[in-house]
Amino acid sequence: MPKPAKAKLPSFAALTAQVVNAAAHPLPFDEIMRRVEALRPIDTNSPKGTIRSAMSQCRLIAPDGSGNYGWSLRMMQGARLRVGLVAEDLAYQPARIEFDDDARELLWPAFFGSAKIHDKNPIELALPTDETTRLPLSFFGNGHWGTDGTPEFWAWLKQVKARAGDDVIFEAVDAEARRYAIAHVPASQRDDAAIQARTVEIIEASVRLLQHPTLGRSISAKWDLARLLLVMGHYTHPVPPKTISQMWPAMVRRAQGGELPGGDVLQLKITLVDAQPPIWRRVRVSNQWTLGALHYVIQVAMGWTNSHLHQFIFGEGAGRTFYSLYPDGSDELETRDAAAVKLSEVLPKVKAGCFYEYDFGDSWLHRIEVEEILPADPSQVYPACVDGRRASPPDDCGGVFGYENLLEIIRDPKHPEYEDMRMWLEELKGEDFDPERFDPVDVNRRLSLINPKQLAAERNVRLFAS
Repeated sequence: MPKPAKAKLPSFAALTAQVVNAAAHPLPFDEIMRRVEALRPIDTNSPKGTIRSAMSQCRLIAPDGSGNYGWSLRMMQGARLRVGLVAEDLAYQPARIEFDDDARELLWPAFFGSAKIHDKNPIELALPTDETTRLPLSFFGNGHWGTDGTPEFWAWLKQVKARAGDDVIFEAVDAEARRYAIAHVPASQRDDAAIQARTVEIIEASVRLLQHPTLGRSISAKWDLARLLLVMGHYTHPVPPKTISQMWPAMVRRAQGGELPGGDVLQLKITLVDAQPPIWRRVRVSNQWTLGALHYVIQVAMGWTNSHLHQFIFGEGAGRTFYSLYPDGSDELETRDAAAVKLSEVLPKVKAGCFYEYDFGDSWLHRIEVEEILPADPSQVYPACVDGRRASPPDDCGGVFGYENLLEIIRDPKHPEYEDMRMWLEELKGEDFDPERFDPVDVNRRLSLINPKQLAAERNVRLFAS
């Protein structure tokens, strides 16, 4: 007669989730372990390691910041966050709203959960009109998520005359029951000062989390940090901060040791002389940085490769003063050390300026002018490229006029040099090079790598790596 099948014991992961979910309040680790032990003896070599592993397998178990662990759906109660209405999304057919990682974490906290708790079902959303609707989660491709809304949802937005630039505020009424509320905030009624203050508070809290010896190791992406901020109660304030993506660069830079500028911030316009149509960048940099650091800001912002000599030129005629990051003391111009002078000394006021020359053969000459002097913003990352026009030319193409000739050739497939120039340009700038396109995203990524205290270290080659 066959032996009866041995009853399968519930896993420690399932039991741990059961214990934490059943608790009305977050529990200390030892208490979680004791309650699991009461349900099933922990007969492993490392009982603590077993329970820690079990907790890591359930994404709805979250730390509260004081050493306890709770059920994240309950811990998000009352959390409020901001979602901006974007023209491109509202004009899309059908219209849609894209969510940042913080909104997705609040509205669908089990998005990254295991198969048993994975939940992408519509949420119950209470509209200010006393109606409720079932708001779906929609996938827009390339890692982008949001909602296509519902007829009731769009009717409400139309009724309140919502437009691009406005915000909607989501609030967790009962996240465990998947119930939320929404409100509309027109741009004209938005309290930007209050939002800025809350943003700075969230950034400071995030820096502490990122630098925490244990919690910091659990944060590998924006959504991990957003989840911790939500469950730890940082979003229960009536005024939500900016979105997690808007704050993330400042959070990471500060956590990695980046400090706020000690002085003011210069807004500089850098224009490539004689380029038509104009090629320029608008950057913001601390006036406590040196000219040597500005050299790297210009190289990255303009798209150069730091492969040639450079110099800053102040003044005119015989009274000119020259600075370079690598002066050797042997030139007739008596070039001074750019790393030894602060921007506040040589660019002290609005409309102050100079010239920057790169590659004395091609002679790429740039005009630099101080447009504004601004107070440092704790929610921003410096240096930053805030605007610009047209792609940068490739190095070694013969200066401005050589670049114009290059563009004429690659526009004419019948030109005898077309194939050679096209291949050369693709090797330097890639197959999708568009002389009219400027994308600040990669520029700002590289700018964030500049260390103003290590300017000559291997010429900061990592700034120019692909």
